[in-house]
Amino acid sequence: MIRRLARQARGDHGQVVVIAALMIPVFLLLGALVVDAGNWYAHKRSLQNRADAGALAAGLEYTKNNNLRNCISNPGGTGTTLSNLAKAYAGTNDVSVGTTYNKNVNNQSNVTVAINATNPTALDWTDGGSPCAPHAADGWSSAGLWTDVKVREGNVGTLFGSFGISLPQIAAQARVKVQPIIGVGTNGLPFIAETGDQIECVWAQFVRARDGGTTGFTVTPSNPILLTEGTNHTWTGNVTNVVFTNAHDDVAVRYWGGSKNGSAPCDFANGPKKPLPHELGQDNLPVQIDWLNVYDTGAQPGNQQAPKLRRFSLSANTCGGPGYLYTTDTSAGATCRVDFTAEVDTGVNNVRGEITAQPVGTAVSPVTIPYDTTGAGSNLATVSGTIIVFPNHTASGSNIQNYDQVGPTYLKVSWRQVTGQVGSTNCATGNCSGTFEGETVSGVSDDIQQQFYTSDPLASVPLVATSVTPAAGRSFPALGSTGPFSVTFQHTAVDKDHVVLIRDSGSFGPGTGNRTRSIYCGNSPGQGAQALENAIKDGCAKDLALNARQDSCSPAPLSSANPWDCVQLEQGQKTSVSKGAEDRFQCTPNNWPNPPETDQRYAYIILTGFGRTGGAANGDWLPIEGLLRVYVTGWDRSGGGGGPANCSYNDDPPRGYDTQGAQIWGHLVEPITIDPAVIVGDGECDLTNDNIQCSPRLVR
Repeated sequence: MIRRLARQARGDHGQVVVIAALMIPVFLLLGALVVDAGNWYAHKRSLQNRADAGALAAGLEYTKNNNLRNCISNPGGTGTTLSNLAKAYAGTNDVSVGTTYNKNVNNQSNVTVAINATNPTALDWTDGGSPCAPHAADGWSSAGLWTDVKVREGNVGTLFGSFGISLPQIAAQARVKVQPIIGVGTNGLPFIAETGDQIECVWAQFVRARDGGTTGFTVTPSNPILLTEGTNHTWTGNVTNVVFTNAHDDVAVRYWGGSKNGSAPCDFANGPKKPLPHELGQDNLPVQIDWLNVYDTGAQPGNQQAPKLRRFSLSANTCGGPGYLYTTDTSAGATCRVDFTAEVDTGVNNVRGEITAQPVGTAVSPVTIPYDTTGAGSNLATVSGTIIVFPNHTASGSNIQNYDQVGPTYLKVSWRQVTGQVGSTNCATGNCSGTFEGETVSGVSDDIQQQFYTSDPLASVPLVATSVTPAAGRSFPALGSTGPFSVTFQHTAVDKDHVVLIRDSGSFGPGTGNRTRSIYCGNSPGQGAQALENAIKDGCAKDLALNARQDSCSPAPLSSANPWDCVQLEQGQKTSVSKGAEDRFQCTPNNWPNPPETDQRYAYIILTGFGRTGGAANGDWLPIEGLLRVYVTGWDRSGGGGGPANCSYNDDPPRGYDTQGAQIWGHLVEPITIDPAVIVGDGECDLTNDNIQCSPRLVR
C-alpha cells in the first residue's frame, strides 16, 4: 500500500511540473497584458488630454484679439496663430511652434500632432484646412469653422511585444467648433436696447435751423430723404434740389435711424425710428447737424458799405465730420479739426480786413483769417481756416462729466475792416466791425452761420460722421435753388471704446414709460420691483432666444414657455435696479480694458431693432433681435442718497448721468465667448456680421 502511494505521488508530481510548465507562460502573458493595458490607458489618457488642451486653447484664442473677425481680414496669419497654439498645447515636436506644453507620459520622440487633418476618421497625420476656413460637415459635427486636433504616439513599447505582439500606435482626437449664439440662458440683465448694428433704415430730414420747422423751403425728391446703405455702414442719398423761399430760413439736417416693419419696410411716418445722435439707454431730442445757408438775394455792397458773407461752409479734416466729430482718442491732448471756407463780398470797395469764426455754446477757441480784395480784380475774397476742438477738455475745476467742447457748437462770423471807409468811419483809424447777418437759433442770441456737433469722448453713440456735399463747382446758395447734392451718414455697430449709459426711467414720473429699458423676463414674484431686482441679481429666469418669427411678437410668448423670443417692457424702479446691481456685481475689481473671461462684472443685454423702444409703452412686447455682452464699470448707489455706488473700483459715471431714475454704465462687447451661459445653435457662425455672436465649443 505504502509503495503504491509513493508511486502515485511521484506520478502527480510529474503532472504538476507539466501543468506549471504550461501555465507559467500564460500567467506571464496575462501579467504583461495587465501591465500593457495600464500603460496603454495612461498613454491614451495623456494623448486625449493633450488633444483636448490643444482644442480648448484654440477655442479660447478664437475669442481674443479680434481673431474671429481677423479670420476674414487675415485668414492666413490668424489661421497659423490658431494652429500653432493648438499644436503647442498638444505638445507637438514641431520646433517652429516655439514653447510647447503637456509633454509628460508619452515618448515625445514618437508623438505627432496634426491640425484639421483632411480625413478625421482615418490615420491621416497631415495638417489640413486652416482654423479660419469653413469645413464641410462630417461624422463629428455640422459644417463650420473649427480647430480639430489629432495626436498620435507610435512605437509604444509593450511587454507583450516580447512575445511577438506589438502596439504600433495610440491616437486621440478633439475638436472645438465655432457655433452661433442664439440666446442667453443665465447672466442676462433685464434691459433691452438698440445699437448701430440694429439700424436698418436711415433718413435725412431737412428742417428750419432756428426751430425745426419744415416750411419756408421745398425738397426734391422728398423730405425726408431715405438713404441707401453702402459699405462700412455708410449711407448716402441724392438730393435733386432744395428751393428756399425765405432769405432768413437756413436749413439744417436731422438724421433718424429705424427698423423695418412688415407692411412698409422703411416708412418714416409709421415705422419705428429714433433720432441720432443717440446714446444707448437715453432717447435724445433730435439734433440739427448739417446746415444749408441762405444769405440774401446777391446784391453787392455799394460804396462805403459793410462787406457781406456769400458762403460759409464746413469740410472734414479729422474725426469724421464735418457735421459730426467723433473720436476714440481719450488722451488729454486729443484734437478734432474741422475746416471752413468763407467768401467775403466787398462789392465796389477794394479793401483789406479779417473775419473771425466765433464758436458759440462751447469753449472752442475762435479763429481769425485776413481777407484782401485790393488789386485782386474781384470783389470776392475766398478764405479758409481750421477750427480745433479738444473733446476731452473739461471746465476748470469740474469733474469728468463736464466736457466743455462737446455737443453742438454754433458758429457766428464777424468782420473787421482795416482799410477804406464804412459809412462815416475811416477804418484805418476807427472801429469798422460787425457780425454778418445769420440765423437766430432757439436758445442762442447771436446770428449763426453754421453748426457742428462733437460727440462725447466717453459716451457710446452709433453716429460717426455726416456731411452734405454740393455738386462739383457749386456752393450752397443765396436765395433760390441749391441744385443737386449728396448727403452722407456713417455710424458704428458695437462701440467698445466709449461708455454706454443704460438708463431706466422708473423715477421720472408719469408719461415717461417709453424711456424705460427694463424688461420682464420671467422672474418671481411676477412683474414688479422685486422681480426686477431678482432678475438683475440672479439673471433672467427665462432663456432668451433670437426671434425667428420675422421680428414678430404675435402671439406673445406664453408664461409657461421657455425660451422667450420677445420680452415685455416694464416700468423700472430705482431702488430695485441699484440694489440688484450692488448684490450682483458687488465691489469686485474693475479689470477693464482686459477683463478675464470669467470676470464677475460681465453680463448680457438683449437688443431690439433700432427705434422700436421709442414709441413703445409699458407692457408692450418687443422682439429679441440680437445679443450683446456688457462689462459693467459702475452703477447707482442703493439705500437712498442718490449718486454712484460707493465702490472705489468703479469708474465715474459718463456725461448724461443725473442721479435720476436708475443707471448702470460700462462697455459693450461682442459676445464672442466660451461662457456656458450662452445658448448655441448647430449651424455656421456668420463672421461678416457687425456684431459677431459666436461661442467656440468642444464638440468631441
